[in-house]
Amino acid sequence: MFIFKNGQGNAASRPGKRSILLFGLGFFFLLAAVPGFLLSQETDPFYLKWLESGEAAYFARDYRQAVSYLEIAVFGLARDKDLQARGYVFLALSRTALGFKDQAAVDLSAADGLVGRDGLRSMNLPEAVRTRLDALLSSVPVSKAPPATPAAPPSEALPAGDRTEATPLPPAETPSAGDLRREMEANPREPDSYYELSRLSRRAGKTGEAREILETLLDRNPAEIRAYLEIGRLDYEKDDFKAAMKALEKFLSLSAGVFVEERFRDEGRALLLLSASRRGEAKKTARLLEESEDLFRPERFAKLTLDPADLERLRRLRRTPAG
Repeated sequence: MFIFKNGQGNAASRPGKRSILLFGLGFFFLLAAVPGFLLSQETDPFYLKWLESGEAAYFARDYRQAVSYLEIAVFGLARDKDLQARGYVFLALSRTALGFKDQAAVDLSAADGLVGRDGLRSMNLPEAVRTRLDALLSSVPVSKAPPATPAAPPSEALPAGDRTEATPLPPAETPSAGDLRREMEANPREPDSYYELSRLSRRAGKTGEAREILETLLDRNPAEIRAYLEIGRLDYEKDDFKAAMKALEKFLSLSAGVFVEERFRDEGRALLLLSASRRGEAKKTARLLEESEDLFRPERFAKLTLDPADLERLRRLRRTPAG
């Protein structure tokens, strides 16, 4: 039997049941609160996935999708200022690519308020992204004011005017290269895994490997003519405009008599026009420009996922066809 004693070693009165109960409850709540507090300081993997998917969409030049992902990411990454700043950087670059310069300046100011100018310049970024960020930093006066807390993303449809766009679902887990290769072998005529693996290789700078994947797709499924568009895109990005024109002309020729999404055909026409212009084929450029007038309709031009520099080249070509 335990005997409670006071500081002098004398027997002390035993605490009442009420005191023991209160002590137990307090201890229980302390145990419950400490793990919750510790967990609250960790980066939420849910929002980290939004950041990763936003970056992936940016690298794929799907800037509108990147913005929708990154707006959610920066809201949820408030506990990690470095990750939140990175989200704001990619948000600023995506909005710059879309032409929303004022909003991009606000995003860049938010990033600067989190980590400072030195933090932005030392951020670990791919070389192409670093170049664009440096250009943005030199052209946009960045405020040192702390960023405003972003509004929470809506969980239901947005009741704004006639918009019925719902918040996008959380991005799915990105499959690994190994998973995609296994899928290719299991379903050799299914194109999605080829395009995704080629995209991953292209992002990693392995353009030769990306091209081989698309050629394998054509060997196994010759009807998948969109592969010629992606091959032409790869050749264009390598400045091999002759090879790009060959692949793009084949894509446009084969797609003339079959159903192909309009956006893919527009991408092919735009890249062919750019390839002919950059190769110095003035007559062909003028002819393609005349045939592609509808490409410049705002609702179609806005869907092009080309690099901002190439979009500007197209605008200049339209203003000065002889160029």
